[in-house]
Amino acid sequence: MNNAFKYSGAKNVNVEISRTNHTLKLVVEDDGVGFNMNEDRLKTGGNGLKNMNTRAAELNGNFSITSEPGHGTTVSLTVNLK
Repeated sequence: MNNAFKYSGAKNVNVEISRTNHTLKLVVEDDGVGFNMNEDRLKTGGNGLKNMNTRAAELNGNFSITSEPGHGTTVSLTVNLK
């Protein structure tokens, strides 16, 4: 959420939290400026995206980001609660 408000320039941010059986899913989607997923700054830049990935791994979860310039960003986390 912090990254969406701080960097995206979005007018809308949607948050969806769902639980199915033993799986928790969190999706944060914005309609902001998006970014190029192939940029080197994602690998060497700030800690936000790296920290999210590390935290998901600590939970044995699956973490994904999809984004494209001009088309917003979607961040998803799925964690098995069992």
